[in-house]
Amino acid sequence: MRTAERKDLAIETKTYADHARIIVRDTGKGLTGGEEERIFEPFVTSKVSGEGLGLGLAISASIVKEHGGTLSARNLETGGAEFVLELPLPQGTANVPA
Repeated sequence: MRTAERKDLAIETKTYADHARIIVRDTGKGLTGGEEERIFEPFVTSKVSGEGLGLGLAISASIVKEHGGTLSARNLETGGAEFVLELPLPQGTANVPA
């Protein structure tokens, strides 16, 4: 969102019978050039040299997968990007207030 005129970040959480979902939306430039297909691969980054290694999302996706969940990303029609994290809930924990 560094270059975005409007900088908004929204976080939404939802719980279902068997899983929890965390949605993060921003008003940045979004994902470009097919990044949504490769963004979770190691060393894939849109940052200039020296600003990141492209490992953060790859490591995050690996941790989520190890816990039986998913991590996905897409561009929003209104601009910006959306990341969705879904993790299974242990039995008997759905709809328990935090």
